[in-house]
Amino acid sequence: PAYTTGPPVGHFFHGLLGGEGMSKPQDRTVFRRPDGTWANKRNDSSRASSVHGTQKEAQDAARQMLKNQGGGELATKGVDGKIRDKDTVAPGNDPPEVEG
Repeated sequence: PAYTTGPPVGHFFHGLLGGEGMSKPQDRTVFRRPDGTWANKRNDSSRASSVHGTQKEAQDAARQMLKNQGGGELATKGVDGKIRDKDTVAPGNDPPEVEG
């Protein structure tokens, strides 16, 4: 009998285990809105978390939110809508409680 094969098994598991192209819900994207402002949006949300006058302000807000939410990826789109930068943000470390 003839058998057909699909994509290599490694390719299938690569996607399931968080390989390239997989994003976590808390990952964020910064992009320019039609009104010229810059949005900071969680990738699993339909609405922006915050809106800013400059791209840098939106990036700074997105980085702080990612840090507070356990880290993740920040993608920044240019005015042309294409991703121009990706950054991995490490989780923030709360200072230890000091008894006093």
